[in-house]
Amino acid sequence: MSSDQWMDRSGRAARISRFYHLTLMSIAAVAMGLIVTVMGVQVFYRYALNSSLIWAEEICRYLLMLMTFLLIGPAFERGEMASVQFFVQALPRPIAKVVIAPIYLAMIAFLLVVSYFGYRYATFNSQFSMPSIDFILTSLLGRPVSNAISMYWIYLLIPLGCLVLAVHLAFALVRIVRAP
Repeated sequence: MSSDQWMDRSGRAARISRFYHLTLMSIAAVAMGLIVTVMGVQVFYRYALNSSLIWAEEICRYLLMLMTFLLIGPAFERGEMASVQFFVQALPRPIAKVVIAPIYLAMIAFLLVVSYFGYRYATFNSQFSMPSIDFILTSLLGRPVSNAISMYWIYLLIPLGCLVLAVHLAFALVRIVRAP
């Protein structure tokens, strides 16, 4: 492969990576904005109007789950996850690679297993709906609404987050192995 082809591929990979991170950060920003807004309205209703919104905590919980599981991969990539690295950092680089590789492979395997069973769990519970969304729609439309949005989408966040983290771990493993 010529150096021009390599530069074109690395440039394309960098653009894809920027788009990926920008998309995740945008989703996180919108979710955080919604959490702040819903909780602000909840506080106002509870303390100013003496009437609590029964759906606010549930919606915020779902949004927090969305943020957590989608941002777990970038958090790992930036080194923002709790880890014990002092032992590995004390080792010479070639030995550290030999120690880290099986650990990362085991973590990837574990995340893939959790993703598989998480997907099965989400599929198994797909007939249940989000109570808060049903309540909000019933209130807005003035007629009973049920099964508007399936819990499948909430439960799917867990296997999706595990897959995102597994991909980040795989890329980190490749970087570690290829490093001089």
